[in-house]
Amino acid sequence: MKAVISIILSVVMALGASDPLAAARRPSAAKSATLAAPAAQVSAALRPGTAWEDMAYSHYDPADFYDGVEELTALAGGEDAQAVTDLYDELYDELARIDTLCSIAYIHYCGDVTDEYWSGESVYSEGVLSETTDALSTACRQVMAGPCADAFRAHIGDGAADAFAAYVPLTDRESELLARESELVDEYYSIMDGADDAVFEYDGETWDWDRLNGMDGMDLAYRDYDGYLEVYYGLQRSINQQVGPVFLEMVQLRAEIAQIEGYESYADLVYEQTYGRDYTCADAQALCDAVKKLAPSYYEDLYYSDLVYAAGDVTPIMDRDALLETVGQYAARLDPMLAEPWEFMTTYGLYDLGDGEGRMDGAYTLGLSQPQQPFVFITLGGDCYDLGTLSHEFGHYVNEYYCPVPDLLTSVGSFDLMEIHSTGLEALFTAFYDD
Repeated sequence: MKAVISIILSVVMALGASDPLAAARRPSAAKSATLAAPAAQVSAALRPGTAWEDMAYSHYDPADFYDGVEELTALAGGEDAQAVTDLYDELYDELARIDTLCSIAYIHYCGDVTDEYWSGESVYSEGVLSETTDALSTACRQVMAGPCADAFRAHIGDGAADAFAAYVPLTDRESELLARESELVDEYYSIMDGADDAVFEYDGETWDWDRLNGMDGMDLAYRDYDGYLEVYYGLQRSINQQVGPVFLEMVQLRAEIAQIEGYESYADLVYEQTYGRDYTCADAQALCDAVKKLAPSYYEDLYYSDLVYAAGDVTPIMDRDALLETVGQYAARLDPMLAEPWEFMTTYGLYDLGDGEGRMDGAYTLGLSQPQQPFVFITLGGDCYDLGTLSHEFGHYVNEYYCPVPDLLTSVGSFDLMEIHSTGLEALFTAFYDD
């Protein structure tokens, strides 16, 4: 199985992947309205952590890492099992550092996708992570084919050993495609960040999204609905003229990646390698087809029920600190096991909740590898849904806090199962909605 690494899919992981992302900026300041983490006292029972503000980023030079990989490859043909396992552990720890630097750069990038420094570092570090992961996996494949295979298996476990034995190194073309994919993703988000600036001329007047979504848009829809649609689709076309070519190149690129990997489509590849699903796209489509036959009646019953409400009718709207305090308060009432991760998150400032120009939309939770601790990123919408978003992501956070990824190189989790922790916590919080 070849490693196809895409930080967006973590997110999306997150983006959940996603595809499939802060207070510690170094070269330049964020434009987001993120506030500093509130001061907190570390309780005696809380496990040690590293504050986000202390997690510095540096541009990584992988030269020494590749030297170590070459040494491991040379050792693979000999019988010094202790030397093999010791060097592997050193390289694995260094890979964890690379992975963490990649995550730090991505989090900063998400805080302002127009920041050229973090945009460049995010793309660069993702490329380094992909190449170093491939290099170490290829060396481990050599170890599994040599005299130290049994000792190495005993050291890393059967699952990792089997994965390394079956590993197929990336071709030069795959490396080229993955690097270009990172560039395209960065370009896509940069363009979409300016989507709000799109304009369209109609009937001698200039329209943008703010005007169309305001009272003028409502008036236009009432007196000239065809005109409203013309403005709406005109703005969409304006955006598509910029982002469309990027998207089309991405589709072609990912189709080629899937073909090289032996899949019929990129969706099939992602289902197995990224989402960790034990069912196919065809299975999912069959389920959707069955649900569609029943969905209209359920939707109609729900839409005309007392459960429907407008977001603007729900008050009060909470700021960042109020959101954190509310989730922490009710998490503790649900179970002490939820209180501990919340205290850990807020004590060490392992979150970025904010809004502002340039900030990437969405939310995700990712696991930092060195030290092993989770981080939450949320772009707030300024409405009642922010509370649901935070409770959802905190569900991911709790899972990552107690069950971090066991192996950077070979672990493949199920994205579907990951959503149990997040949507499950959202469901548990509904018991407190009356409050």
